[in-house]
Amino acid sequence: MDNSYNKDFSVDDIAQKLGLSERHLMRLFKAYYGVTPKEYIGDKRISKSKILLKDTSKDIIDIAYEVGFKSISIFYKCFKKQTGITPKQYRTNRCIRPK
Repeated sequence: MDNSYNKDFSVDDIAQKLGLSERHLMRLFKAYYGVTPKEYIGDKRISKSKILLKDTSKDIIDIAYEVGFKSISIFYKCFKKQTGITPKQYRTNRCIRPK
């Protein structure tokens, strides 16, 4: 999952590859990581987008699609929920350095 965070897949896809039921995988995953697989992937996508926002001049929409979001509105909603600011604000704020 760490290497495929930007791909489209379901928990059922992962469970089938591991030979587990979806429900059992969800329980194991939550017990080990403390979050659901969906939350884990969302966190990975936001983390990668933060790196791209800081280290590249790519358009925000391109970053959203590159990290696996299907729409810019979902990306903005998830980003703001996790960081408290929009991707644009994040990119702008990273340029401000304390003296």
